[in-house]
Formats: sequence, structure tokens, C-alpha cells
Amino acid sequence: MFAALAASGCESTDVLYTLRLDHYVPSDPPTPLHISNETLLLPLTRGETVRGLSRAAPGDLVVAYTRISCLDGLDPNPHLTRSDIDLPSGPEVRLIEIEIDEIATEFDDLSGDTCFAVRADGVWSLQFSATSVAHGENTKTSTFVFDDGSVDAVAIFFLPLHADVTEIRYRIADD
Repeated sequence: MFAALAASGCESTDVLYTLRLDHYVPSDPPTPLHISNETLLLPLTRGETVRGLSRAAPGDLVVAYTRISCLDGLDPNPHLTRSDIDLPSGPEVRLIEIEIDEIATEFDDLSGDTCFAVRADGVWSLQFSATSVAHGENTKTSTFVFDDGSVDAVAIFFLPLHADVTEIRYRIADD
């Protein structure tokens, strides 16, 4: 969806942020962020628009061991507000949309799903499914279009509970 917006030549006051995770683990060859029974927690911060994150330098990204999967309508608050999960509150922004790229697996066609929750005023929303999912030759891109108020963080859940994440992009209003 982001590519279509860029190609249209529309003037926009929105800002696109990209988190590159394809070299998260320094190995030969480099490997992406591998999720195993974990939830990604992402504060929606401003700053550099393209950042390469790694295990040694994860930036603000929190990889939290939660053992909760993607279940539309699940309340993640008991799992994401535990004392061992440190995701500080930040200024709220108007999230327009978020995309996550994963390496496709054989489970994606069976029951694989990626879903999201957003945090506002310190409280996580119920989980909700991606607005759209696009499959490439070896990739899966899950998009969630929000544009419904201000939030300070996004949680990303996976079903099955394992995923290899290569990139996260989020677009926020430049208010």
C-alpha cells in the first residue's frame, strides 16, 4: 500500500518510518528477526525515518516472550503490562497504517496470521486482524490501516507463534 501511495505522487503530510530487520542477527549470511512465542512491541517514535535494527542495537523495539498468538478480539493487557516488559509510554501520534514483512512459510496458507493491538492512554486495545495480507514469492506482507485516533505503541502478534520478520513500516500523521 505504501508503494502505491508513493507512486501516485500525492502530496502528503504523513511520515513513513522503516525498521529494517533483515540483518537482525549478524551471521553469514545475515538472518532476520526470528520470533518464537514472542510479541513485538513498538513505540511509535519519531526520528530517523529508516533504521537498521539488530540484536545488539534493537532501538526501541521490544521482543517480549508472551506465548500469545494472533486471536482476533483477545485482550492482551494481562500479557503486555507485566512488570518484566518494559515499554515506556511516549507521546501519542496519529497512526495511519503499519505493514510488516515476513518470510513466507508453509503454514501461512493454513492458518498463518499476523494481528495487531494499539496502546492509548496506557491501555492496549483488543487484538484485531490485518486489514490486508499480500503474498509474494517468498514473502508475506500484513497491513493494518488504523487512522482512528492517537496511540503511542503497537503490538504485533503471530500465528503460528514463529515468524521471520524482515521489515516493519509505519506511517504517522505529521501533526
